[in-house]
Amino acid sequence: MGEGGGIILSQHSCLITENKILICCGDSVFCLSLPSLKLLWNQKLDDITCFQIFKCEDDFLIHGEIDITRIDTEGKIKWKFSGKDIFVSLTNENEISIVPDGVLLIDFGQTKYKIDFDGKLVWTNNSNK
Repeated sequence: MGEGGGIILSQHSCLITENKILICCGDSVFCLSLPSLKLLWNQKLDDITCFQIFKCEDDFLIHGEIDITRIDTEGKIKWKFSGKDIFVSLTNENEISIVPDGVLLIDFGQTKYKIDFDGKLVWTNNSNK
């Protein structure tokens, strides 16, 4: 059911919460009930690949190749944020880090961003953004 880019397994490519598991697969996130593994919902959340999923307040943040997306527990999109380039780093820097007052991001061109929990840009190190 998932399409798009390849699957990259990492410690954050799935998340278990309460009686559910959320899994990044291709361009989508799938939510399965535990322990039955019944599909509760799936949602295409990036045009290419969904890499990682993180808990964020009562919601989830999805690190996609093109977008950072905040969804609720039912998979409904609250907001999306895109940068100048894809959210892939050639260095060992984390492309996404959740901090107490927002989210730090870095894209392929090494542009750094800080967004708040409403998906609004707080600052960037590139004045051309």
